[in-house]
Amino acid sequence: MSYGHTITVSRPYEEAVTLTREALSGQGFSVLSEIDVRATFEAKLGSDTGQSLADYLIPGRRRSRGGADRE
Repeated sequence: MSYGHTITVSRPYEEAVTLTREALSGQGFSVLSEIDVRATFEAKLGSDTGQSLADYLIPGRRRSRGGADRE
């Protein structure tokens, strides 16, 4: 069994991350965590391993109880 989900956007990585954060916040999601996969690999396995990865961020979000107007 394999699982994957890929979306390609025509924006630079940092801009896409910023726009995604703003869109999620606008829908009432707050930040629980963010995992920078490349930085984690570099810290745990060395810079050579991290440099072989593309930019990759795992956003951890939760929906605020009151919806978009509450944090």
